[in-house]
Amino acid sequence: MSMISKRVEDKNAEILMGVFDKYKKEFIDCTQIAYYVDEVLQFKNTGRIMINRRDNYPKLQILSPDTGDYTESFQENSCVFTDLGKLDVIKVETTYTPYKIGRQVKVEAIITF
Repeated sequence: MSMISKRVEDKNAEILMGVFDKYKKEFIDCTQIAYYVDEVLQFKNTGRIMINRRDNYPKLQILSPDTGDYTESFQENSCVFTDLGKLDVIKVETTYTPYKIGRQVKVEAIITF
């Protein structure tokens, strides 16, 4: 995963901590998670995420549904988080090379709470 600017990282942290503060828990059930790889929809389903704040770079992790060969963890220092509506819908974007795939992909997850 590529590194992002400090400004974007700070904005990501604001969004991630805003979600945590709004829903008051680390594990959050989601109305819908839409997961795209190279702009192709992989799944759109209900799901569950975890906001892990236990390290230097807090991350959002998709616990369900299973993302298959693609990433389920999004660290605030390697993604772009976007608030699409008062922290009720967020979008996470990143590009990286999955070990199993061996080529760079663009991943986008739209999470609705």
